[in-house]
Amino acid sequence: MGRPVTVTTTGEVFTRRWVVDMMLDLAGYQGDVSSLRVVEPSVGSGAFFGPMVERLVASSNDWEAMRPSLRGFDIIPEHVDACKRLAESILTDAGCPIAIELVDEWLHAEDFLLAKVPEADLVIGNPPYIRIENIDPQLLALYRHVCPTMRGRADLSLASSNVDWMSWPRVADSCTSAPIDGCGTDTEDHFVPK
Repeated sequence: MGRPVTVTTTGEVFTRRWVVDMMLDLAGYQGDVSSLRVVEPSVGSGAFFGPMVERLVASSNDWEAMRPSLRGFDIIPEHVDACKRLAESILTDAGCPIAIELVDEWLHAEDFLLAKVPEADLVIGNPPYIRIENIDPQLLALYRHVCPTMRGRADLSLASSNVDWMSWPRVADSCTSAPIDGCGTDTEDHFVPK
C-alpha cells in the first residue's frame, strides 16, 4: 500500500486519500455531517479539506447552514488559494449558488496557533512537522506562550495538535497523523490521563 504520509523538509506532510478517508471515518465525520463544526489547522493543498467538503455536500444542500461547518487555516497563502479552488469546484459541481462566499468564510491564510479559531466538534488534519531549531526564536516563544504544553524539544506539530484542547470548552475529537518516525517529543506523558 505504500507509506501513509510523505514528509518534506518544509514540514509539509502529504497524506494519501485512503488515510484521509480512514481518519475521517474513525473521527466520526461520516454520514450526516451537516451539524458538525470541523477545523483543519494546516490545509495545504486540501487533502483533508476536499474530502470534508465532499462529505458535507453529500449530507446536505442547505448551503446557508454550511457557513459554520468548516474552517481551515494555513500560513502559506498559495495553499489557501489552491484549497479554495478545490472547495469551490466541489461546491459548484454540487449546484451551490454561494460557493465563493462559503470558501472565503471557511479558509484563512493565518497561523492556526495565533488565529481566533471558532469552537469545533472536531480538529483533523496534518500539522506541519517542523523542529524547534527551525522556528524563529521570537515566534517559538510566542507559540510556547499560546501553547504551554509545547515544552522541551517539542516540535510544531505538538502545538498544532493540542492547542484546541486548551482553548475550547468542548472538542469531541482531535485527530492528526504522524510521520512514520513519529514526533520525537519528550512531552507525550503530559497528555496521558493519570
